[in-house]
Amino acid sequence: MHQFRIQIAKIRALHLIAAAALAVSVSVQLLAGVFPGSVLNSIAIAWRIETCGLVIALLATLAGAHRLGWTRRQVEARDEARAHLVERDSLTNAYSRYRFMELLEEKLKRIRSQQMAGQAPGEFTLMLIDVDHFKKINDTFGHAAGDQVLKTVVQVAAARTNWTVGRLGGDEFAIIIEDTDYRHILGDTTNFMQKLAELLRKENEKNGYDGVSIGLAQAPLHAGLADALLTCADIALYQAKRNGRNQFAFFDSDMQRTQIRERLVARELRAAILLNHLAVYYQPIVDHENSIVSAEALVRWHDPVRRVVIPPSEFIPIAEQSGLIDSLGEWVFRRVCKDYARSGFKSIAVNVSGAQLMHDQLVPMLREVLRETGCSAGNFVLEITETVALNATPTVINTVCQLKEMGFRLSLDDFGTGNSGFALMRELPFDIIKIDKSYVQKLGDDAIAQVFVSGIGRLGEMLGFEVVAEGIESSEHKILARGAGSTRFQGYLFGKPEPLPQAEPIAAKG
Repeated sequence: MHQFRIQIAKIRALHLIAAAALAVSVSVQLLAGVFPGSVLNSIAIAWRIETCGLVIALLATLAGAHRLGWTRRQVEARDEARAHLVERDSLTNAYSRYRFMELLEEKLKRIRSQQMAGQAPGEFTLMLIDVDHFKKINDTFGHAAGDQVLKTVVQVAAARTNWTVGRLGGDEFAIIIEDTDYRHILGDTTNFMQKLAELLRKENEKNGYDGVSIGLAQAPLHAGLADALLTCADIALYQAKRNGRNQFAFFDSDMQRTQIRERLVARELRAAILLNHLAVYYQPIVDHENSIVSAEALVRWHDPVRRVVIPPSEFIPIAEQSGLIDSLGEWVFRRVCKDYARSGFKSIAVNVSGAQLMHDQLVPMLREVLRETGCSAGNFVLEITETVALNATPTVINTVCQLKEMGFRLSLDDFGTGNSGFALMRELPFDIIKIDKSYVQKLGDDAIAQVFVSGIGRLGEMLGFEVVAEGIESSEHKILARGAGSTRFQGYLFGKPEPLPQAEPIAAKG
């Protein structure tokens, strides 16, 4: 743009010179007409020839200046549009990541300057927002639905006067809130989430909106540099997701220690899968005569370095969060297939994680392992928890149907823990219902448990599926469960989970 200004200045100078020369030429010719025969007459004759050239030069400089001016305006317009794109996200009109980070760093720089000058520093809260299950929205309802969700998030956030909104990328947003009062932030964040739900959930069938997870951190309380503050807010966001999503969490130092611990467990679990430091234990399932009819496969992790047993309740969620669940699931199923022939069990039940069902690797993996080991899908039961089934997306339902078509039997596990979705028995092709032990162990003195278990037993008899009572730890438990209609029984009364003797090591998959 500076070069344009220089060129226009040069053309204007030439224009002034040409105009001045033309004025002199015309003046001489006028004077020559007034004083014929004078020396001016001879000069006028010589200059008359140049007058046309001067007129042309004058017009040319005018045209050049006009053209350059028009070009400059076009370039300025393009530069303004480009600057807007650099400053604003084209889809949502939130600040771009580049511009938002500039604003964040400017605020933090002022705080640092105030601290160095011994002044009371300004304070603010940084909020990170992540749309829950955004990939599912795009995959199931289309990118137009996903775009509408993103635009609505910014629309609702930008309506607040003290919120500065930026889009960091994808479905992640950051907001600078000019407030640090916990009660205010709590109320504003709650209202923000409620407004989003009001606008988007009324069209849930069209956009699949499940909510947002939010992490909050404060400056300078938690950090004084942009990257460090973002890390604190991200740790809080991760905690909100761990707590069940569609929630918000404020950063505290304990979260950081927890996540460091989880990252360590994830790293060691990855090594355990590769080095075969895992084991599969089997717990028997019996019929009313106490004859073993099948078993449930349960993974165990014996850490040889620390010489401790890490419980599945700790490492399974970490496997799901870290993306290791597919590798872990494959290891377990391959081990079970290799164990099947010598186990003596007619069938073996294997747990399938909700995260596995959401991915597209489960069906191909099961096919490949069955092919490698020569096992039949009919020898296995795949257990899916009620909570996963209740929240099944079209993708999950399609995967479950594919598993059924492959020949696997399907079991609805922990039935009764997720609002008792009886409709699941019609919508998904389950063969077995496993009643959660929290109901089974209360059959002796809880009327609700008695009605619930008896109802499931009656349904099983009418619809032809097996009913397994979990948590049988005494003869009384079994008698009551059988009286309520259960046909299969599992619990410590019949055996704790145990490994098969001298299990053959399996080859680690790289």
